[in-house]
Amino acid sequence: MITNDVSTNHERFVFISYCRDDNEPQNSGWVTRFDKTLNEYVKMRLKGGGKLKCWRDERYLEAHAVLDEALETRVRSSEFMVCVVSHNYMNSAYCMMEVRLFHQHLGQRLYIGEKMRLFKALINNIPLHEQQPEILQKSLGYHFYDEQERERRYPRQFRPEFGGNDSNLFYQNIDKLARDIKELCYTIENNDGTPTSPSNSHHKTRCLYLAETTSDLNEERELLRYKLEQSGYQVFPKIDKLLPNDSSIEKTINTYLDQCILSIHLVGISYGIIPEGNERSVMEIQGRLANQCSQNSKEFSCLIFMKEGLEIKDERQKQFVKFLHKEAYVIETNLLEEWETEIYQRLKSTNINNFQSINISGSNQRQVYLVYDKTDIDAVSAIRDDLKQQQRFQVIESPLPRNGSDNDFQLRRTHKEYLKSCDSLIIYWGNAEESWVTAKLRELLKVHGSRSSPIPNAALCLSEPLLSLKRDYQTDYVSLVISGFEVVSSDDVAAFIDRIV
Repeated sequence: MITNDVSTNHERFVFISYCRDDNEPQNSGWVTRFDKTLNEYVKMRLKGGGKLKCWRDERYLEAHAVLDEALETRVRSSEFMVCVVSHNYMNSAYCMMEVRLFHQHLGQRLYIGEKMRLFKALINNIPLHEQQPEILQKSLGYHFYDEQERERRYPRQFRPEFGGNDSNLFYQNIDKLARDIKELCYTIENNDGTPTSPSNSHHKTRCLYLAETTSDLNEERELLRYKLEQSGYQVFPKIDKLLPNDSSIEKTINTYLDQCILSIHLVGISYGIIPEGNERSVMEIQGRLANQCSQNSKEFSCLIFMKEGLEIKDERQKQFVKFLHKEAYVIETNLLEEWETEIYQRLKSTNINNFQSINISGSNQRQVYLVYDKTDIDAVSAIRDDLKQQQRFQVIESPLPRNGSDNDFQLRRTHKEYLKSCDSLIIYWGNAEESWVTAKLRELLKVHGSRSSPIPNAALCLSEPLLSLKRDYQTDYVSLVISGFEVVSSDDVAAFIDRIV
């Protein structure tokens, strides 16, 4: 009889079901290491709350063998089962019997709310619809192989002895599995095994939507999930829940979004899978629905993350990315840590609002954006004064860090929104490095895709120090280059002002 009490004093078991061929010496005893490590992590996660231990049958049994009474009793007395799924596993009649016995014994008690007592660790790349027995298709499982080699039938398995990222991912997945076992233990204890609705188990301010992404960003997505769940947030869709692959996908996504305050989307070079009965990919459907939700609700926010310098070839993905740049808030960086910083910065706010375009003045004045590096904050004063003497437009200036509380993301975000909303632009290049002005010109090019029209008047103002690279400096990114060097004359600025009024 399976107990529902996580704190009971008698031993209870996580039964590890595996094929012995996957634990042979040529496989470095992978299952033995998996078993030992999972046992350690489960004990660590439960912190002494219940004598839950991992167990597996270490005998080698032939395919025609039958379950003996002792093994059958152990399977029936297990709280949970972890299946180490491989091609060998699915070809083992004995392994199939273990799963069916566990399922048959538990019946409907196999399911606890949206989760199952049956977990799976995949060590081969096996499409979900091919996994057997069919009950294994109910969850995504934990991937212990390199998904970058997903086209291979036998991709490289994560092994601690390899060190580096392989070792990190092995232990990271073990910890995810142990944590999910622990949470299910406590759910059984607190709810007596009755299903619970996610929306009732967590306050809405602790619920996030982490959009499904394409395979090139799966690793980053799962690492984000892990860190967010470690911080106490409930993340949808659940790790063991797939979005439907048909016309019901929009309804499912909206159900999740209704429970959340923030959606996070990782967008890569691939367009992704198109569900049956749809013309758009899963990625685009999620992005458009979340963006619509952010437009309709001040309590919901949508973050789009992309890596810098994406070379997108698929025309559909190009159009989707163009839509995102125009309608949503897009953060482009190659550092996962910066993605995390922006997420937590957004969550830290007590009033999580959409980040809409900045309303700088509330007036109808034309806005001139003056961009400069912090090294030129004094040198630019003459131009600033000339501009501010004009009453026909408003001057907005580069957001620069004032104190330790200023966040780099907030500054970049403000800068991007100024570029999107201004009517004219002056980039002042004095003491800054060439890399600084190159970055500003590229940002100008990028932002044109998110505006209804390009910035009609943009000037690059070259000032001292006089460097050889500044002589005869030419760029197609701006409509005017002003070379002042010793001092930028008021006449030059006045000529530019005449163009913009």
